[in-house]
Amino acid sequence: MEKVLNRILTELQALREGQTRMESRLDNLKHKTDRIDSGLLKLETRIENEVVEKIRALFDDRSVNQDYFASIKNSFARIDNQL
Repeated sequence: MEKVLNRILTELQALREGQTRMESRLDNLKHKTDRIDSGLLKLETRIENEVVEKIRALFDDRSVNQDYFASIKNSFARIDNQL
């Protein structure tokens, strides 16, 4: 009977050690997940601040070019009307 109890005790200790290792690994995983979340937040902020402004500038430039081409088209239309 004592032999069986010692074996059960040994198994319980092994299980407890395994559980401790698993908790440590989960804590490590949580730390890595927090770092990833932080990196994503930085990336989102950069997209909002830099990329959106660049896209807005491209659309503004497109608008200016369209106005310029419309002006040229009107000038050609006036020249054609004068001839």
